[in-house]
Amino acid sequence: MSGRILYRELAILAGLALAIPLWAKPLKPKKKSIDLYSPARVGNTTLLAGQYELIVDDKIATFEKDNKVVAKIPYQLIRIAKSPADEMTFDQKGELTEIEFAGKSVAIEFIDNTGPVSSSGRSFGNQ
Repeated sequence: MSGRILYRELAILAGLALAIPLWAKPLKPKKKSIDLYSPARVGNTTLLAGQYELIVDDKIATFEKDNKVVAKIPYQLIRIAKSPADEMTFDQKGELTEIEFAGKSVAIEFIDNTGPVSSSGRSFGNQ
């Protein structure tokens, strides 16, 4: 193997090693106030209309209301085009499937949700 090919392969591996941790970083801010204007399901819990604190920690999203945990659900990070606004996506049954954050090119997608996802996004307050 020639030195030039080895050097190129090492450079590619180094670039990948640097890029993966940047993509895998948790979202910031980790805490966000959101307003639900109608009831929505998240995991096995129905959230009533109102204001919630969304806490994104490691691979679990926690919804709090009045400083009490009302729902916890695992999520995964997905790549998106940079979102112009905070937005929530619901499926046809009213289940929350995804949350995008203004100015971010990653979103959280809830893992426990099943079924087809519609493109009916809803914005939420306190942006």
